[in-house]
Amino acid sequence: RRVLFRSLFHVALLLFVLQFFNWMVVLAHADLSYAQPITALSYVTVTGASTALFHERLSALRLTGLAMILLGVWFISRTSYDSTPAVKPPLKGWRDTTGITDLAEGLAYVRQDRHVSALMFVKAGWGLAGGVLLLLSIFGQRVFPVGGSTAAGIGVLYGARGIGAGLGPIALRWLLGQTPSAMRRAIGPAYLIVGGFYITLGAAGTLPIAAVCVLLAHFGGSVLWVFSTVLLQMEVPDAFRGRVFAAELALVTLTSSISSYATGYALDTLAWSPRALAGVLGAAFAVPAVLWMVMNARWTPAQRLEPPAAPSGEEEMLEGRIG
Repeated sequence: RRVLFRSLFHVALLLFVLQFFNWMVVLAHADLSYAQPITALSYVTVTGASTALFHERLSALRLTGLAMILLGVWFISRTSYDSTPAVKPPLKGWRDTTGITDLAEGLAYVRQDRHVSALMFVKAGWGLAGGVLLLLSIFGQRVFPVGGSTAAGIGVLYGARGIGAGLGPIALRWLLGQTPSAMRRAIGPAYLIVGGFYITLGAAGTLPIAAVCVLLAHFGGSVLWVFSTVLLQMEVPDAFRGRVFAAELALVTLTSSISSYATGYALDTLAWSPRALAGVLGAAFAVPAVLWMVMNARWTPAQRLEPPAAPSGEEEMLEGRIG
Protein backbone atom coordinates (compact mmCIF):
# COMPACT_ATOMS: atom_id res chain seq x y z
CA ARG A 1 0.00 0.00 0.00
CA ARG A 2 2.91 2.36 0.62
CA VAL A 3 3.71 2.22 -3.08
CA LEU A 4 0.49 4.11 -3.83
CA PHE A 5 1.81 7.17 -1.99
CA ARG A 6 5.27 7.29 -3.56
CA SER A 7 6.12 10.08 -5.99
CA LEU A 8 7.55 7.63 -8.54
CA PHE A 9 4.21 5.81 -8.64
CA HIS A 10 2.43 9.10 -9.35
CA VAL A 11 4.93 9.89 -12.13
CA ALA A 12 4.38 6.45 -13.68
CA LEU A 13 0.60 6.95 -13.49
CA LEU A 14 0.92 10.32 -15.20
CA LEU A 15 3.04 8.77 -17.95
CA PHE A 16 0.37 6.11 -18.55
CA VAL A 17 -2.25 8.84 -18.96
CA LEU A 18 -0.02 10.76 -21.35
CA GLN A 19 0.63 7.56 -23.28
CA PHE A 20 -3.12 7.10 -23.71
CA PHE A 21 -3.56 10.52 -25.33
CA ASN A 22 -0.35 10.14 -27.35
CA TRP A 23 -1.48 6.79 -28.76
CA MET A 24 -4.85 8.31 -29.60
CA VAL A 25 -3.14 11.03 -31.65
CA VAL A 26 -0.78 8.56 -33.36
CA LEU A 27 -3.57 6.24 -34.45
CA ALA A 28 -5.52 9.18 -35.80
CA HIS A 29 -2.72 9.72 -38.35
CA ALA A 30 -1.25 6.25 -38.99
CA ASP A 31 -2.45 2.69 -39.55
CA LEU A 32 -2.26 0.38 -36.55
CA SER A 33 -0.31 -2.17 -38.60
CA TYR A 34 2.31 0.53 -39.16
CA ALA A 35 2.36 2.20 -35.73
CA GLN A 36 2.31 -0.89 -33.50
CA PRO A 37 5.57 -2.44 -34.78
CA ILE A 38 7.35 0.91 -34.31
CA THR A 39 6.73 0.62 -30.55
CA ALA A 40 9.25 -2.25 -30.56
CA LEU A 41 11.91 0.49 -30.49
CA SER A 42 11.20 0.69 -26.76
CA TYR A 43 13.17 -2.55 -26.35
CA VAL A 44 16.19 -0.83 -27.87
CA THR A 45 15.86 2.40 -25.88
CA VAL A 46 15.31 0.57 -22.57
CA THR A 47 18.38 -1.58 -23.21
CA GLY A 48 20.43 1.50 -24.05
CA ALA A 49 19.26 3.30 -20.91
CA SER A 50 19.97 0.23 -18.79
CA THR A 51 23.50 0.07 -20.16
CA ALA A 52 24.14 3.78 -19.61
CA LEU A 53 22.49 4.16 -16.20
CA PHE A 54 22.89 0.75 -14.58
CA HIS A 55 26.04 -0.43 -16.39
CA GLU A 56 24.38 -3.64 -17.54
CA ARG A 57 26.47 -5.80 -19.85
CA LEU A 58 25.31 -6.62 -23.36
CA SER A 59 26.11 -10.03 -24.78
CA ALA A 60 26.61 -10.69 -28.48
CA LEU A 61 23.30 -12.58 -28.58
CA ARG A 62 21.41 -9.65 -27.05
CA LEU A 63 23.03 -7.21 -29.47
CA THR A 64 21.99 -9.48 -32.33
CA GLY A 65 18.41 -9.41 -31.07
CA LEU A 66 18.44 -5.60 -30.87
CA ALA A 67 19.84 -5.42 -34.40
CA MET A 68 17.01 -7.64 -35.66
CA ILE A 69 14.45 -5.37 -33.97
CA LEU A 70 15.97 -2.31 -35.63
CA LEU A 71 16.02 -4.11 -38.98
CA GLY A 72 12.37 -5.08 -38.63
CA VAL A 73 11.36 -1.51 -37.76
CA TRP A 74 13.34 -0.27 -40.77
CA PHE A 75 11.48 -2.69 -43.06
CA ILE A 76 8.15 -1.45 -41.65
CA SER A 77 9.22 2.16 -42.18
CA ARG A 78 9.85 1.45 -45.87
CA THR A 79 6.22 0.46 -46.44
CA SER A 80 3.63 2.98 -47.51
CA TYR A 81 0.23 3.83 -46.11
CA ASP A 82 -2.35 6.55 -46.55
CA SER A 83 -1.58 9.08 -43.83
CA THR A 84 -3.92 11.78 -45.12
CA PRO A 85 -6.15 12.73 -42.17
CA ALA A 86 -9.82 13.40 -42.67
CA VAL A 87 -10.76 17.03 -43.18
CA LYS A 88 -11.79 18.55 -39.85
CA PRO A 89 -12.94 22.02 -38.85
CA PRO A 90 -10.35 24.20 -37.08
CA LEU A 91 -9.90 23.62 -33.35
CA LYS A 92 -11.88 25.94 -31.09
CA GLY A 93 -11.55 26.25 -27.34
CA TRP A 94 -9.55 24.27 -24.78
CA ARG A 95 -11.70 21.15 -25.11
CA ASP A 96 -10.81 20.77 -28.79
CA THR A 97 -7.15 21.63 -28.22
CA THR A 98 -6.65 19.11 -25.40
CA GLY A 99 -8.54 16.34 -27.17
CA ILE A 100 -11.37 16.24 -24.65
CA THR A 101 -13.93 16.71 -27.42
CA ASP A 102 -12.48 13.80 -29.41
CA LEU A 103 -12.44 11.63 -26.28
CA ALA A 104 -16.09 12.43 -25.52
CA GLU A 105 -17.10 11.60 -29.10
CA GLY A 106 -15.21 8.32 -28.89
CA LEU A 107 -16.90 7.35 -25.64
CA ALA A 108 -20.29 8.18 -27.12
CA TYR A 109 -19.54 5.98 -30.13
CA VAL A 110 -18.49 3.05 -27.93
CA ARG A 111 -21.60 3.37 -25.75
CA GLN A 112 -23.81 3.23 -28.83
CA ASP A 113 -22.05 0.19 -30.31
CA ARG A 114 -22.08 -2.68 -27.81
CA HIS A 115 -20.37 -4.87 -30.38
CA VAL A 116 -17.27 -2.66 -30.29
CA SER A 117 -17.52 -2.39 -26.51
CA ALA A 118 -17.34 -6.16 -26.19
CA LEU A 119 -14.33 -6.41 -28.51
CA MET A 120 -12.52 -3.67 -26.58
CA PHE A 121 -12.70 -5.72 -23.40
CA VAL A 122 -11.20 -8.89 -24.92
CA LYS A 123 -7.64 -7.73 -24.28
CA ALA A 124 -8.67 -6.41 -20.86
CA GLY A 125 -9.57 -10.00 -19.97
CA TRP A 126 -6.20 -11.12 -21.32
CA GLY A 127 -4.68 -8.51 -18.97
CA LEU A 128 -5.20 -11.03 -16.17
CA ALA A 129 -2.05 -12.63 -17.58
CA GLY A 130 -0.04 -9.71 -16.21
CA GLY A 131 0.33 -11.60 -12.96
CA VAL A 132 1.04 -14.82 -14.82
CA LEU A 133 3.99 -13.23 -16.65
CA LEU A 134 5.41 -12.26 -13.27
CA LEU A 135 5.03 -15.87 -12.20
CA LEU A 136 7.15 -17.07 -15.12
CA SER A 137 10.17 -15.38 -13.57
CA ILE A 138 9.30 -16.86 -10.17
CA PHE A 139 8.92 -20.36 -11.63
CA GLY A 140 12.23 -20.07 -13.45
CA GLN A 141 13.97 -18.79 -10.34
CA ARG A 142 12.47 -20.87 -7.53
CA VAL A 143 10.80 -23.91 -9.06
CA PHE A 144 12.75 -24.84 -12.21
CA PRO A 145 16.33 -23.50 -12.03
CA VAL A 146 18.62 -25.14 -14.58
CA GLY A 147 21.99 -26.21 -13.22
CA GLY A 148 21.74 -23.69 -10.44
CA SER A 149 21.12 -20.87 -12.95
CA THR A 150 17.86 -19.00 -12.52
CA ALA A 151 18.35 -17.17 -15.83
CA ALA A 152 18.25 -20.43 -17.81
CA GLY A 153 14.91 -21.52 -16.33
CA ILE A 154 13.38 -18.10 -16.91
CA GLY A 155 14.72 -18.06 -20.47
CA VAL A 156 13.19 -21.44 -21.31
CA LEU A 157 9.76 -20.39 -20.05
CA TYR A 158 9.83 -17.05 -21.84
CA GLY A 159 11.08 -18.74 -24.99
CA ALA A 160 8.12 -21.12 -24.84
CA ARG A 161 5.85 -18.13 -24.40
CA GLY A 162 7.24 -16.54 -27.56
CA ILE A 163 6.82 -19.71 -29.62
CA GLY A 164 3.23 -20.13 -28.51
CA ALA A 165 2.43 -16.48 -29.23
CA GLY A 166 3.79 -16.87 -32.76
CA LEU A 167 2.04 -20.13 -33.59
CA GLY A 168 -1.44 -19.43 -32.21
CA PRO A 169 -2.98 -17.07 -34.77
CA ILE A 170 -1.27 -18.78 -37.71
CA ALA A 171 -2.49 -22.25 -36.75
CA LEU A 172 -6.07 -21.22 -35.98
CA ARG A 173 -6.31 -19.13 -39.11
CA TRP A 174 -5.32 -22.23 -41.07
CA LEU A 175 -7.76 -24.45 -39.16
CA LEU A 176 -10.77 -22.12 -38.84
CA GLY A 177 -10.33 -19.64 -41.65
CA GLN A 178 -10.39 -15.88 -41.20
CA THR A 179 -14.06 -14.99 -41.37
CA PRO A 180 -15.25 -12.70 -38.56
CA SER A 181 -17.73 -15.28 -37.25
CA ALA A 182 -14.96 -17.90 -36.94
CA MET A 183 -12.71 -15.45 -35.12
CA ARG A 184 -15.51 -14.52 -32.71
CA ARG A 185 -16.21 -18.17 -31.95
CA ALA A 186 -12.53 -18.79 -31.20
CA ILE A 187 -12.23 -16.09 -28.52
CA GLY A 188 -14.17 -17.88 -25.76
CA PRO A 189 -12.31 -21.20 -26.10
CA ALA A 190 -9.01 -19.28 -26.32
CA TYR A 191 -9.64 -17.90 -22.82
CA LEU A 192 -10.22 -21.46 -21.59
CA ILE A 193 -7.01 -22.65 -23.26
CA VAL A 194 -5.04 -19.94 -21.46
CA GLY A 195 -6.62 -20.67 -18.09
CA GLY A 196 -6.48 -24.45 -18.42
CA PHE A 197 -2.81 -24.60 -19.24
CA TYR A 198 -1.85 -22.14 -16.53
CA ILE A 199 -3.69 -24.31 -14.04
CA THR A 200 -1.69 -27.23 -15.44
CA LEU A 201 1.49 -25.18 -15.05
CA GLY A 202 0.82 -25.06 -11.32
CA ALA A 203 1.01 -28.86 -11.22
CA ALA A 204 3.93 -29.32 -13.66
CA GLY A 205 6.68 -31.48 -12.24
CA THR A 206 9.51 -30.75 -14.67
CA LEU A 207 10.72 -27.79 -16.71
CA PRO A 208 9.89 -29.36 -20.12
CA ILE A 209 6.27 -29.97 -19.04
CA ALA A 210 6.08 -26.43 -17.65
CA ALA A 211 7.43 -25.05 -20.94
CA VAL A 212 4.80 -26.96 -22.93
CA CYS A 213 2.08 -25.57 -20.63
CA VAL A 214 3.33 -22.00 -21.14
CA LEU A 215 3.60 -22.52 -24.92
CA LEU A 216 0.02 -23.77 -25.20
CA ALA A 217 -1.31 -21.09 -22.83
CA HIS A 218 0.16 -18.33 -24.96
CA PHE A 219 -1.02 -20.13 -28.07
CA GLY A 220 -4.49 -19.22 -26.80
CA GLY A 221 -3.42 -15.80 -25.55
CA SER A 222 -2.10 -14.73 -28.93
CA VAL A 223 -5.42 -15.73 -30.48
CA LEU A 224 -7.18 -13.32 -28.09
CA TRP A 225 -4.79 -10.53 -28.95
CA VAL A 226 -4.66 -10.93 -32.73
CA PHE A 227 -8.29 -11.85 -33.38
CA SER A 228 -9.68 -9.01 -31.25
CA THR A 229 -7.35 -6.56 -33.03
CA VAL A 230 -8.41 -7.76 -36.48
CA LEU A 231 -12.11 -7.64 -35.58
CA LEU A 232 -11.81 -4.10 -34.24
CA GLN A 233 -9.91 -3.05 -37.36
CA MET A 234 -12.74 -4.38 -39.50
CA GLU A 235 -15.53 -2.94 -37.38
CA VAL A 236 -14.45 0.52 -36.25
CA PRO A 237 -14.67 3.41 -38.76
CA ASP A 238 -11.49 5.34 -39.48
CA ALA A 239 -12.79 8.40 -37.66
CA PHE A 240 -12.91 6.55 -34.32
CA ARG A 241 -10.21 3.90 -34.71
CA GLY A 242 -7.42 5.81 -32.96
CA ARG A 243 -9.58 6.57 -29.92
CA VAL A 244 -10.92 3.04 -29.67
CA PHE A 245 -7.47 1.43 -29.80
CA ALA A 246 -6.09 3.95 -27.32
CA ALA A 247 -8.90 3.14 -24.87
CA GLU A 248 -8.34 -0.58 -25.45
CA LEU A 249 -4.64 -0.19 -24.65
CA ALA A 250 -5.50 1.73 -21.48
CA LEU A 251 -7.86 -1.05 -20.38
CA VAL A 252 -5.35 -3.86 -20.90
CA THR A 253 -2.62 -1.83 -19.17
CA LEU A 254 -4.92 -1.25 -16.20
CA THR A 255 -5.96 -4.88 -15.79
CA SER A 256 -2.41 -6.12 -16.32
CA SER A 257 -1.09 -3.70 -13.67
CA ILE A 258 -3.74 -4.77 -11.18
CA SER A 259 -3.03 -8.44 -11.84
CA SER A 260 0.73 -7.94 -11.45
CA TYR A 261 0.33 -5.98 -8.21
CA ALA A 262 -2.08 -8.54 -6.75
CA THR A 263 0.26 -11.38 -7.69
CA GLY A 264 3.27 -9.67 -6.15
CA TYR A 265 1.30 -8.90 -2.99
CA ALA A 266 0.16 -12.52 -2.68
CA LEU A 267 3.73 -13.76 -3.14
CA ASP A 268 5.45 -11.34 -0.75
CA THR A 269 2.83 -10.57 1.90
CA LEU A 270 0.46 -13.52 1.91
CA ALA A 271 3.25 -16.05 1.23
CA TRP A 272 1.29 -17.88 -1.46
CA SER A 273 3.23 -20.42 -3.47
CA PRO A 274 3.78 -19.83 -7.22
CA ARG A 275 1.93 -23.05 -7.98
CA ALA A 276 -1.16 -21.97 -6.06
CA LEU A 277 -1.14 -18.56 -7.71
CA ALA A 278 -0.85 -20.11 -11.18
CA GLY A 279 -3.97 -22.15 -10.42
CA VAL A 280 -5.92 -19.13 -9.14
CA LEU A 281 -4.96 -16.91 -12.06
CA GLY A 282 -5.69 -19.70 -14.52
CA ALA A 283 -9.14 -20.24 -13.01
CA ALA A 284 -9.83 -16.49 -13.26
CA PHE A 285 -9.80 -16.76 -17.06
CA ALA A 286 -13.08 -18.65 -16.83
CA VAL A 287 -14.83 -15.35 -16.05
CA PRO A 288 -14.06 -13.53 -19.34
CA ALA A 289 -14.54 -16.84 -21.20
CA VAL A 290 -18.10 -17.24 -19.94
CA LEU A 291 -18.94 -13.57 -20.45
CA TRP A 292 -17.72 -13.66 -24.05
CA MET A 293 -19.57 -16.89 -24.86
CA VAL A 294 -22.80 -15.41 -23.50
CA MET A 295 -22.35 -12.24 -25.56
CA ASN A 296 -21.41 -14.17 -28.68
CA ALA A 297 -24.52 -16.33 -28.31
CA ARG A 298 -26.63 -13.14 -28.38
CA TRP A 299 -24.99 -11.81 -31.54
CA THR A 300 -27.76 -11.02 -34.03
CA PRO A 301 -27.51 -9.89 -37.66
CA ALA A 302 -27.59 -6.15 -38.20
CA GLN A 303 -26.69 -3.74 -40.98
CA ARG A 304 -23.52 -1.72 -40.50
CA LEU A 305 -23.92 2.02 -40.82
CA GLU A 306 -20.58 2.46 -42.62
CA PRO A 307 -19.65 -0.85 -44.22
CA PRO A 308 -16.06 -1.04 -45.49
CA ALA A 309 -15.44 -2.36 -48.97
CA ALA A 310 -15.18 -6.15 -48.80
CA PRO A 311 -12.05 -7.57 -50.45
CA SER A 312 -14.04 -10.48 -51.82
CA GLY A 313 -17.41 -12.13 -51.49
CA GLU A 314 -15.75 -14.98 -49.65
CA GLU A 315 -15.13 -12.98 -46.49
CA GLU A 316 -18.21 -11.88 -44.61
CA MET A 317 -18.01 -8.60 -42.75
CA LEU A 318 -18.85 -8.47 -39.08
CA GLU A 319 -22.50 -9.16 -39.53
CA GLY A 320 -23.65 -9.19 -35.97
CA ARG A 321 -24.15 -7.08 -32.97
CA ILE A 322 -25.04 -8.00 -29.43
CA GLY A 323 -28.78 -8.10 -29.02
